Amino acid sequence: MKGLRSPNRSGNPGHATCRAAVLLLPVILACIARPAASAESQAAVWTVWKAQEVGFSYRSSIAFYSCRQLQDRVASILRALGARDDLDVKVSNCDTFSTRAADNRPPWSNTSRDPFERRSERDQRLDPGQRLEQTQMANVRIRAMMPTELTPGVAAELERDKSRRELVSRVTGDPSASRDVPVMFPAKWQSVTLSHASIGLDPEECELLEQMSSGVLRQLNVRVVRKGRACDPRRVSRIPPQLTAEALIGVPFEARTPSLPGLGEKDPDPSAPPEPAVPPK
Repeated sequence: MKGLRSPNRSGNPGHATCRAAVLLLPVILACIARPAASAESQAAVWTVWKAQEVGFSYRSSIAFYSCRQLQDRVASILRALGARDDLDVKVSNCDTFSTRAADNRPPWSNTSRDPFERRSERDQRLDPGQRLEQTQMANVRIRAMMPTELTPGVAAELERDKSRRELVSRVTGDPSASRDVPVMFPAKWQSVTLSHASIGLDPEECELLEQMSSGVLRQLNVRVVRKGRACDPRRVSRIPPQLTAEALIGVPFEARTPSLPGLGEKDPDPSAPPEPAVPPK
């Protein structure tokens, strides 16, 4: 069965192909040039500082922190990922407690006369073969100002918050509350590597980085790209942990700043007559 061919007036298939190529040439050139322009326009986006509140429980049987040490380390990780310097980290219940390690010995290894005889609670408590291990479980609460892309949804939240600030200003008589307007600044997604070289992570901090990456960073809109090897909960590795993530990082103002699409501003009407030029004085 012969393939179908669309009719053309000239009757010459080659002529039709050449004419189609000439007509599609501007479209092809536009498609080739579009990725470069798009990459340039998306290099930076307008962002605002937005308060984020998250929390997690740190637990470990090999790496123990004081509350101040844990607070400082969590803050240094978040600052490296774009958090503002005034973030607030609160840590509580940093004391360690003892737990009895699991007894994986076979039943015939106990010291009783009958290897299958069930030992009393007192015997199990006094069994010197079982060891106690120290465990720490601390509560961490974080309130951080993170760069957030200024989308129409975020703009609506800021508008609602503006009404709240004005109400607080009227009720309290404090005019500074109404003047607390969010400041826009350009930022872009950048790859950040957390390691010993960048922020001084030590091998015993593997569990902390792993526990933060599984929940906290995702809630703060930080994209985890690559993790190091999994942590061993029984012993400290000799290799410091490492994690690579993508986060919004503020950049200096450039000559060409990003636009603000979809924020309620109307585009100029192309059919409207141009405004008369004002002669210089």
